[in-house]
Amino acid sequence: METRGYICDALIIATGLNDRHLHSLAEEIDVIARASGEPPLRTDGDHATPWVIVDLGHLIIHLQTPSARELYNLDKLWGPHFTDEPLALTPQKRVPPRAPRRAAPVTK
Repeated sequence: METRGYICDALIIATGLNDRHLHSLAEEIDVIARASGEPPLRTDGDHATPWVIVDLGHLIIHLQTPSARELYNLDKLWGPHFTDEPLALTPQKRVPPRAPRRAAPVTK
């Protein structure tokens, strides 16, 4: 019998409006993951990239701009098992919202 190895249990491909939005989403995922006791293994993608990957071990999240999502077409790459149906996620523990960030004082 052949044994297959998988890199994760689930894969999420999401679209952000622009690279700034992608990094905000990645940061929020990081905060929620850390609050749940499972910090990301790695987050990859700098602030000028149209693609950010958050690796949570069992779950890998690809965040892409619309143009990157169209160009790389990960939806097709992951084959016939891909579906556009939304996941029914039920949070196990509600994470309190973060306090809003304060802008750094302007110095002249």
